Amino acid sequence: MNSLKIELQILLGLNCNFKCDHCLNSSGPGLRDYDISESDITVLIDNIRKHDTVKMISFSGGEPLLYIKQIEEIVFEVRKVNPNIKFSITTNGSLLSKNLQTIKELKIDFCMLSYDREHATFLTGDEFMRAMELSKEIFASFEVNVTQNDESPHLGPIKDYLLKNNIKVNFNYKIESGRFSEKSAAAKTFNFIKCPNVNDDSSKFKTSYIAKRGFTICCGPVVFDSIQNKETVFFDGLDELKENLLVQFLEKAKVVPLLNSGRTDCDKCKATLKGLKPEDIKQFVSGKQSVVSEWTTDSLNRQNQLFYPKFVKKVAVGSFSQPNFQFKRSIDLVKEEGDNLPHGEIDEFSRFTIETFYKIHTRYYSTSDIQRFKNDQKIFFNLKNKYVKHRKDGELVGFLAVCLFEKHPIFDTKTWHVGYWGIRNAVAKPDRDAIKSDWANLLSKLNEDAIVGANIDYFNVAADKMSEKFNFQTQCVRLDART
Repeated sequence: MNSLKIELQILLGLNCNFKCDHCLNSSGPGLRDYDISESDITVLIDNIRKHDTVKMISFSGGEPLLYIKQIEEIVFEVRKVNPNIKFSITTNGSLLSKNLQTIKELKIDFCMLSYDREHATFLTGDEFMRAMELSKEIFASFEVNVTQNDESPHLGPIKDYLLKNNIKVNFNYKIESGRFSEKSAAAKTFNFIKCPNVNDDSSKFKTSYIAKRGFTICCGPVVFDSIQNKETVFFDGLDELKENLLVQFLEKAKVVPLLNSGRTDCDKCKATLKGLKPEDIKQFVSGKQSVVSEWTTDSLNRQNQLFYPKFVKKVAVGSFSQPNFQFKRSIDLVKEEGDNLPHGEIDEFSRFTIETFYKIHTRYYSTSDIQRFKNDQKIFFNLKNKYVKHRKDGELVGFLAVCLFEKHPIFDTKTWHVGYWGIRNAVAKPDRDAIKSDWANLLSKLNEDAIVGANIDYFNVAADKMSEKFNFQTQCVRLDART
C-alpha cells in the first residue's frame, strides 16, 4: 500500500440546489439519503491515519457547498493527521459568495467549476463569471468543466472571459447514468476499458467514499445505477483496495478487450458488467477458465461477453510438436510474411476471410456474425501480430494471422493466438500443402518461447483436422449460444 498514491473523493451527499437532466448520480434539492455522518467521518479519518497513501482529498456531491460544515470538520481533522494532504472541490459555483470567508480560511488548493448547458438554466453567464472571479481570489488554482454537446450556446457570454484569463476548460462527454440516458443502439464491439480512476501502472487510484456504503473505485454508473452487488463494488478500508473485485477487473480490462459499447470508458464499463454475475467477473480476473460440462443459453451468453477470443469450454491450450514439414511449391506461389499487418491491408484480410470462411459456412454464420468479425479484427490487429500471406498469379490465396497475448486472459501465460488461417478452395493440393508447411514452420518457431493457442469451433471439422495435422498436443474449443 505504501507505494500507492490515492486521490480520495468524498461524496458528501446528493443534496443540490440544481436539478440537471444529465446528472450521473441524480442529485437534486432535498435529497438526503447519502448525507455523510459523523460515523462516516470517523471511518475516513481512521483510514487516513493508518495509511500515508492518500495525497489528495476532493469533495463532491450533490453540491458540496451545501455541506460546508462537514467540509470544515474533515479538513480540520485531516490536517491534524497529515498536514501535507491537498484538497480540491467540484462545485457549480453558485454558493461561493455565501461561503466566501469560510472557504478562504480552509485554504482549499484547487477548484473545478462546472458549467454545463443544464447549469445555465439555474446560473446566468454573468453569475458564473462572478464565480470565476471569486475562484481566482480564494483558490490556488481552478479550471472549468463543461459537458460536451453538439452546441454549447451557454458558453457564448463567458467565452471572451475564459480566453482573456487563460482559464483551462475541460470538455467531457455525458455519461449514461443517473438521469441521463441516450438509449443508444450502438453495436457492441471488443474494447479496452481505461478507467480514469486507475492509473496505467496501477500505482495511482482515485477512490470514492460514499456514506452508508463504503469505499469504491467507481464514481459513475456501476455505483449509481447499481450494476453490481455491494460486495463486488465496495470495500471497507483502503487496505482492501487492491483485493477488491471491481478494482482487479478494471486493472485487467486495461489490457484485455471486452465486449461493450459506448463513447466513454464509464459507458463501456457499464455495458460490460451489466448482466454479469460476480462469479463471471471472478473467473475473468483469475484468468482461469473452468471446463463447462453443462451449460445454458444464459450462461454461454454471459461468458461470451467477457473473453476475446471468446473461449467458453477449455479443453487445454495449444502447443506444437515436430511440425517442420516441407513441400514443393509452384514457382508462381509467392509467400509474404511480416510483423504487425499494416492497417491499410486489413481490408484485404477482411475480404479474404469473408470469402473463404464466412460465406462458405452460411449454415452457421449470419450477416451479423460477419459484422462482429469485422469489429473483432480491429482489436486483433491492435495487438502485436504476425502474418503469412500467399499469392498465386497476384491473387491472395492463403492467409495466416496470429496475435500475441503477453499474458493470456484465460491461461495467464505468454500465448500466440491463431486468429485465422484460410486457403481458397481452388488452390491445388501441392500448393495447399506448401502453404500449410509455411504456417507450421512459423508456428513452430513461435512455440519455442511461448504457447501457441487456437480457438476451434466445435462444429468446424476442417479446422479440427488442421490442428491435428499441425500436431497440436491440445486445443481450445469455443461454444456459444448460437451454435
